[in-house]
Amino acid sequence: MMKPEEIAKAGCAPKNSFEDPMDHLLACHRRIEQRLDSLDLVAANMDAKPVEARDALKAAFKYFDTNGHWHTEDEEISIFPRIETQLNDEERLFVTQLEAQHHRAEACYSTLKAAAVSLDDNLRTAIAEFNAIYREHIATEESQLITIGRKYLSAEQLTLISAEMKQRRGLS
Repeated sequence: MMKPEEIAKAGCAPKNSFEDPMDHLLACHRRIEQRLDSLDLVAANMDAKPVEARDALKAAFKYFDTNGHWHTEDEEISIFPRIETQLNDEERLFVTQLEAQHHRAEACYSTLKAAAVSLDDNLRTAIAEFNAIYREHIATEESQLITIGRKYLSAEQLTLISAEMKQRRGLS
């Protein structure tokens, strides 16, 4: 079994992306998209290759249970609270919508994991829903959150966020 630091190194971001938390979020998005692509392959090939499908599901779930979870915490615990007092009404609504998307994604992920017991159309449906929610969420975050973070977070705050990200992953 991989240690937390090995998971973080292998699964979420290039070596130095922790130094810029906004870059780290972008790097994590690319890794999440890789897992979503893997889930699409499961849905397309699970009838012909059930053993490989189960292995791919296991790997994707391991990622989402670790790095995916940490990514959400990076935003909700480290970033959102630090910017919320500086946001205008439109930006505040945007962050509220991101939090709601996190809750929708978490609920859909639970459904996906439950559906993975059987390799059938319920799993295909769950994969399609989860992937749609997550891809929309990534696009939404990248449309504004990175810009908002770069606009409002000071160098000192970014350093603290970086340290929290590392600590969350057992890297400090």
